[in-house]
Amino acid sequence: MPNKDKPATINQILRNVKQRSSSIDPKDFEEIKLIARRFAKVKNYVYSRFAGINSFLMLKNYRKLIRDVWVQTKFADQWKLPARYWKLALDDAISNIKSNWSNLKNTIKKALRNNPNVTEDEIHYIYYILKADELLYAVLMRNTFCKPPKIKKLEIREDYVHQLIRRYIRKYKGSTPYSHKETNLMIDAPMYKYIYEAESLFMK
Repeated sequence: MPNKDKPATINQILRNVKQRSSSIDPKDFEEIKLIARRFAKVKNYVYSRFAGINSFLMLKNYRKLIRDVWVQTKFADQWKLPARYWKLALDDAISNIKSNWSNLKNTIKKALRNNPNVTEDEIHYIYYILKADELLYAVLMRNTFCKPPKIKKLEIREDYVHQLIRRYIRKYKGSTPYSHKETNLMIDAPMYKYIYEAESLFMK
């Protein structure tokens, strides 16, 4: 399974491999389904708590600001999952939230290109704001901030442009993500191994 901490290089190919199981003891299967339901609960909590604007800046450093805090305070104990499982659920949900923000920014850029009421300077300014998370957060929260030299001299209608950014965010952000599938879960490489027995390959 690929390491999420390291992006794929040009020499790596990511793929999904479907594997079928032989018969599973009913009790074991019920335990797997229980783990999957709890896995989904972790993801849905993360979506509900961290997909919004207020948590936007936490996403870059979520392992320190969220995961480590959950470990220290034992907050994650409520889901009654081994740490490996809830950490994978957290990673997966945060990854999806980040992707949603990235897609949202691309949608806003496309909308800008079709908006005849903004100038080239204003488009350049908004593109810069969308790329700088701290500045985007300040605009969304209506906080004052010091403009970097690259955009300080641009001729813009500041109130109009900032309101436009906020309006686009509200329009295109969509609803809070939610995991409806309670039969899916993730495992990483240290959680399983392959063994070869009786001329068959098994995952254990």
